[in-house]
Amino acid sequence: MMPDAESECVSIGIVSPLKDYRLCWFLNNCLDIDLQKVNDLDITDPQKRKQLLFTRFKYEEPVTRSEFYVLQNKINAAYLLPEIKQADFILLIKGSYYQQHQKEIINKIKTVQEIQITVPFDMATLKSKKNILLYDDEKRK
Repeated sequence: MMPDAESECVSIGIVSPLKDYRLCWFLNNCLDIDLQKVNDLDITDPQKRKQLLFTRFKYEEPVTRSEFYVLQNKINAAYLLPEIKQADFILLIKGSYYQQHQKEIINKIKTVQEIQITVPFDMATLKSKKNILLYDDEKRK
């Protein structure tokens, strides 16, 4: 990942009781994208010596060269990003094009009744961002 890529990333926490695949179905419809399940994000919790698998979905927008990711933020009592514990899922849009459209994206997401809250956040301020910087490791394979 490029050093400035985190600053060119729209980051939104999503609070919803939906299952991951249902949430992605709603996001696909309201944002007119095509999120597909990819390999889970594999994180090792050093304190509990436990391996955690967070589900992950991805869509590559060919025109703007942006990448959309939906990541599960909670597994039982473990969090991918503990700083935003209220979020069940994290939507990341990598690329500069959508930065100026963040409010528009949030307004579209708010039209989904099953989504309770959207929480925009700045990834650069998170202590646990090392967990999230792995979200696009598909390119390294």
